[in-house]
Amino acid sequence: MGWRKMLAAGAVIVAMVATGCGGDDGGNGGDTGDGGGSGVTVTAADFSFDPTELSVSSGDTVTVTNDGAASHTFTIEEHEDAVDEEVAPGDTADVTIDVPAGEYEFYCEFHPDQMTGTLTVS
Repeated sequence: MGWRKMLAAGAVIVAMVATGCGGDDGGNGGDTGDGGGSGVTVTAADFSFDPTELSVSSGDTVTVTNDGAASHTFTIEEHEDAVDEEVAPGDTADVTIDVPAGEYEFYCEFHPDQMTGTLTVS
């Protein structure tokens, strides 16, 4: 491979890494959903969840959409009915929240330092 092709390939890799490590893209203003049997949607992309605060009733469904290029999980371990749903890039998963009322941390098992949020169950 010639030096020009190697330089171009290196520039592409740097751009991909910079995009993957970017900060907040503005999101949708922190919408928390509304529970009440309808469920809510959370998006995983660019190593963050949007929104980071969700409110549901026990038995509701959280739809997790992965708009990023990396696999992510929607994980809650604070209860015996733990949730751990892996969502591949471009996929969507429906997660039924069947835990008692309370406040729970959700996070991505692959990126726990970057991807966290709070789930309030009524």
